[in-house]
Amino acid sequence: MLQTLVKVKQETEADQLKRAFVKVMVEVAQKIPQTLTLTDVKQVSSAIPHLAEVATNFNILLTDEDLIWPSTGIARFYEGQANYQEALVWCQHCLEILESRLGNDHINVATSLSNLARIYRLQGEYNKAEPLLNRAQKLTQLGENHLFTGTCYNDLGLLYRLMGRYEKAKTYHKQALAIRLSQLGEKHPSIAQSYDHLAMVYRLTKKYKEAETYHKQALTIGLEQLGENHPFVARCYNHIGKLYYEIERYGEAESYYQKTLAIWLAELGENHPSVAQSYTNFADLYYAMKKYEKAELLYQKSLDIRFATLGENHNFVALTYQNLAKLYYATERYGESERLYQKALAILMATVGENHPNTQKVLDSLKTLKQQRTTDNESPN
Repeated sequence: MLQTLVKVKQETEADQLKRAFVKVMVEVAQKIPQTLTLTDVKQVSSAIPHLAEVATNFNILLTDEDLIWPSTGIARFYEGQANYQEALVWCQHCLEILESRLGNDHINVATSLSNLARIYRLQGEYNKAEPLLNRAQKLTQLGENHLFTGTCYNDLGLLYRLMGRYEKAKTYHKQALAIRLSQLGEKHPSIAQSYDHLAMVYRLTKKYKEAETYHKQALTIGLEQLGENHPFVARCYNHIGKLYYEIERYGEAESYYQKTLAIWLAELGENHPSVAQSYTNFADLYYAMKKYEKAELLYQKSLDIRFATLGENHNFVALTYQNLAKLYYATERYGESERLYQKALAILMATVGENHPNTQKVLDSLKTLKQQRTTDNESPN
């Protein structure tokens, strides 16, 4: 009898230790930010194996509300380092265990769908992301003014912008902004995010005055709420620089690009896709200034990073091919130009389709290139 009591006590103590461990790991996961810096990665990395243990072996000890966190924390860890394939594995795992225990209409299932859609969007697999976001939006009966509804609208806006469906993107971003303003007030970082996203749609539709207003509002809130070295602030600088580049205010564009790159290198590391975007923007600027050698070097650096982090068939890789092809055309390297335009076209047709604005640009460029080569062949020696 005594041996039995001792055994029960030992098992109870062991169970209590496991529950305490699980509780601590949930708290760690909850503190992993959506956007990780290099400092965050160092602080969190030692906890990832323990989070994986909880996510895979100790699910039974997690409450319904906490079930989402270990897998989500791990996914954020990998997403923050642009390891999207590993992040995808944990998002899928998260969705499976949530649906198994909670059914299909729980708010955390909807959140998990949204997280999975985001990874597909970052990988350039837009057709996989869209149905997940639509399902997440319809899954719960939270009402039109719930913050999660606003998040779904925001994510749909981002997706449709990337798909070239700008009016639809603008509609969703405006709906997201209205919900967030009603629930969070005017100075929350989510408001800054909505302003920034809406501004990008206005820029892409060449409504530069509206774009500048919203970008500056986003930057002001970002600086106040997040600090001058936060990656979101860098993104605001980047988008303002892009706007000034497009309206040919090159000196101002270069200044904003320099601020952007400094923050991203310091906070995200030199091999992050955001750094690749920064190199691309500098290259675009130098191309416009006819500094072709500098532009080519930076396009190639961007391509190397995107190949390593996004894979060879990503939409952003196609855009880099397109940029290099344009440069080769300008420097009369027509064979290299055509080769890269064809590679860009193959990726774009597979990822965003023939009707996307970028695909149309490549088709137009190939047509111009063909006409140029025909003209050169017909010219007398």
